[in-house]
Amino acid sequence: MTNIEEEDVVTLLRHYRHDWMNELQLIMGYAQMGKLDTVQKKIQQSVEKAESDRKLQNLPLPKTVIWVMQFNFRFDNFRLKYNIDANEKLAIDDQRLYDQLERIMEIFTSFGMKTEMYHGTMNIQQLNQQQLKVQLSFSGIIERSKELKNQIEHSDELIDVDIQQSQHDHEIYTVTWIGE
Repeated sequence: MTNIEEEDVVTLLRHYRHDWMNELQLIMGYAQMGKLDTVQKKIQQSVEKAESDRKLQNLPLPKTVIWVMQFNFRFDNFRLKYNIDANEKLAIDDQRLYDQLERIMEIFTSFGMKTEMYHGTMNIQQLNQQQLKVQLSFSGIIERSKELKNQIEHSDELIDVDIQQSQHDHEIYTVTWIGE
């Protein structure tokens, strides 16, 4: 995706509206049952999600922002949450960052099992105006994890991959690099 098409924008907005409507319906359901503690908790989570979305959407990296926003709709068995610690004063190569993310997900999807749901987190931390630390972590089962690690590390010399064993025979795959 080099330029986002109008249809893609409409699809993205449709997905976002659908997700927000689901959240509101859930909150209304808890309110109707009189579970006000749960209502307050869900509203607080919604406010935090909106704040996280605002931070993401304010980044001067349009290709990367759209990539992150579309992630959960594009990848059937991968889910991503994100944390942004950066401001709008960045001079980062958006196309390169986008290409790195695309390549990493190509590799993850080629090694992932179709029946496994992979939950992930993306942390973007601004180091200075020209550098971001990007960390992408997924938990799940991948049968050929050493091959996955080698392919990702060979895709870009700046990328480091760490694999840790977690509970329930899942592994946590963490990909870290400095975007410039």
